[in-house]
Amino acid sequence: MQYTIPYHKPFSFRNAEVGRIAENPWGYPSAPETIFQASFVENFGLLIQLSTFEKNPKKEFKSPGDPVWKDSCLEFFANFAPKKSNLYLNFEMGAGGGILIGVGEGRENRRPITDFHPYPLPQVTVRDDMWETLLLIPKELIEAVYGKIDWKPGYAFRGNFYKCLEKENGRHFVCWNPVVAEKPDFHRPEFFGDLVLG
Repeated sequence: MQYTIPYHKPFSFRNAEVGRIAENPWGYPSAPETIFQASFVENFGLLIQLSTFEKNPKKEFKSPGDPVWKDSCLEFFANFAPKKSNLYLNFEMGAGGGILIGVGEGRENRRPITDFHPYPLPQVTVRDDMWETLLLIPKELIEAVYGKIDWKPGYAFRGNFYKCLEKENGRHFVCWNPVVAEKPDFHRPEFFGDLVLG
């Protein structure tokens, strides 16, 4: 799949299409409707918003570096420079406000983002019938990992968006771009989709 990310000077999701995190390769029946939008803000970075229509989300973890995948979790993985690097970043955000970010080429031996840049903090909103997270990924964070990037319309990178809940009651794992794997596994960069600044 491909998603076009509008390129803005102000902070805005104007003209940003709504992407659907609806691929359910492992067949869990209880996945809530989940959507995302993304916008690149000139001189600042990538602004992402993920929203899920999930009531009473599990929300135990509240701090940077916490194991937020154990909560109700919204995630974005991306390789921001696929022509020169196999590194990708995982941005995992829980309903309690916790966030986990790592850097590496696969599931194992991931480095914490703090080796490169301080944690950005998500803004999490929980309502009666849904919750969402808003995160600005600073371009300085991205370039601390990959080096200088020429951010302009037409620049392309790769990534995927996910929603998961590991607890047995309501367990689910869904994604934006399809993943082919025997069991749930989001650390599969070979199944990232195309993300293009427009």
